[in-house]
Amino acid sequence: MTVNSHSLSDSEFFKVACKEVHSHFNRNHNLAGFDFESLILPLLFENPILKKKNEGNWIVPETFLHSRFNPPSSFVVVDIETTGGRPPQHRITELAALKVKNGKIVEEFSQLVNPDRLIPRNVVQLTGITDEMVSKQPTLEKVLPKFLEFVGDSVFVAHNADFDYRFIQYFSLEYLGENYNPEVLCTFKLAKRILPNFSKHNLGELSMIFGYETSNVVRHRALDDAKATAYILINLISFCHYAGLRTKRDLLVFQEPLVIDPPKFAKGILLSASKIEETPKLKGIFLLKDATDKTVYLNKSANIKETVHDIFYPRKNGAKRFVKKLSSVTKIKTIPILSELTMKLEVFRLSSKLKVSNPLPIVSGGGFLKINMQKEKFPLVQASTHFSYRGDYFYGPFRKKNHLDSLLSSVYSVFPLSIFSADAGIIEEKDKIVHIREELVHRLRIVLEKSLNSVLHEENLTFLLSLWGDKISESKLRKRYQRLLLLLNNLSVNGPSVERKNILIVEPGHNRTSFICYLIHEGLLVDEIKFKRDAIPFNELEKRICDIYDSQGRINKNVSKKALFESSIIADWLRRETMEGFVMPVLSDFVKEEFMPKFFTSLQDPFSLGKKISTPS
Repeated sequence: MTVNSHSLSDSEFFKVACKEVHSHFNRNHNLAGFDFESLILPLLFENPILKKKNEGNWIVPETFLHSRFNPPSSFVVVDIETTGGRPPQHRITELAALKVKNGKIVEEFSQLVNPDRLIPRNVVQLTGITDEMVSKQPTLEKVLPKFLEFVGDSVFVAHNADFDYRFIQYFSLEYLGENYNPEVLCTFKLAKRILPNFSKHNLGELSMIFGYETSNVVRHRALDDAKATAYILINLISFCHYAGLRTKRDLLVFQEPLVIDPPKFAKGILLSASKIEETPKLKGIFLLKDATDKTVYLNKSANIKETVHDIFYPRKNGAKRFVKKLSSVTKIKTIPILSELTMKLEVFRLSSKLKVSNPLPIVSGGGFLKINMQKEKFPLVQASTHFSYRGDYFYGPFRKKNHLDSLLSSVYSVFPLSIFSADAGIIEEKDKIVHIREELVHRLRIVLEKSLNSVLHEENLTFLLSLWGDKISESKLRKRYQRLLLLLNNLSVNGPSVERKNILIVEPGHNRTSFICYLIHEGLLVDEIKFKRDAIPFNELEKRICDIYDSQGRINKNVSKKALFESSIIADWLRRETMEGFVMPVLSDFVKEEFMPKFFTSLQDPFSLGKKISTPS
């Protein structure tokens, strides 16, 4: 990092004993219990205008002990609370900002926000913000203009700033059409540079280091967290002159991690380093091609330039071995795509078309829960890494294998599937067992799809208890049953099984001005339509949607392997919080006159993005 040191003549430097610098530090900072060597010495050694004369002295500018880093810019410290990790599927529930100037908080902004969606239970437990608290609050499109006016052209400051900034930037563009693009300062990154000898740099730890009073603070509420962040910012800035920082620009550059030993460009590569530098910072797909235009490798990335750079500047041995396979690469082709679903589908399709290995798993995580309806295994419930279309039922896929294992264990502890899985020796007994198996599968599916009310739950328990007999007590079965319901809720298992889903998925295309509509019928992707958001082809959409969902016939089950893979990709995407557009289930009793107006309204409404649109029934 290069700091503006401002040219100084030798006469402007003088010798200062280390203990005098130490005393200056103690006079200006209330950091009892933290030693000078841990906090300041690392910064002094980074300062390009300081010179270590000998063991006991520094050669410093005359103004060093009499000045402080105090750029004239104003800073706005921001903290938001949300319903989850990423927009637009998740929304802001609280927004707070504090304006800091000359080392003091001069103004504040705070507002609860109606997210226009339910707040997940785990988020309520974390923040204390409930649906009731926000139900009568203004929505974000009404709050954002006031917030942006308050922020003005100040430096945007937050702890782990990428999170807060991403939400503000996304919704400013989507709701207001404003491209909010301020200078951003992250107190987490700055703290790691200012305090490199400390292992933790979270808000709680930094509050303790700087003596911020937290006894009356409500953590994970926007205003209190913003106040803590502002206090931390003011203290961090007070150390900046020790590192030789003089201007706001110095500060913004200094926050970035110090690269001590940067990786070197891979040897034996035909691709020039300049082409990597020219690669855009896009979200989408990149193809690495050789001189004959043959694709050697392709993948998706949230930041293509960063990913390509990491490939050709490898750090670890595995990456160094991998890049040797790309020695013939001479060109980089990029395809901008905003949707995670579209990226995964296109990587799969391009891999097949170009005969290149697909770098992405078809289903990431733990796989599906499968109810096997084949007679020779009927009704075995098991884990499956692949989706098939032979009359079986599939739920998931699950993010982690241990999640699926826990669910399978819970299912078998409640439903006596093992008892009735062996073949019976007597024909009459066999018919009875087949009937019980069918009833068990039917009841299990209802539980998995959350279609039971309290009365039916009791009936279910009575039925299951009769099958278990004296192998389990009623109280123990009730506990296991409640644990299964809780597990299904925590893992968000609900709705029809994968192969019975009828749903429309609308996602952005190459940019936010275009849409792709995916039509899913009985779990299979049967059609997709691309169009501009300002030129919606209403007639074409209505015709193609009605041709698929307004018919009584069922889709041909002799589906290709490609179609099964695409269905698995879509099922995996539906389970993850990566929605950029919206989804809209299609009920079995599809009524065009009710469904299409709701669908067309959602297409034209920016507030529908990130939501599951309820279907008219």
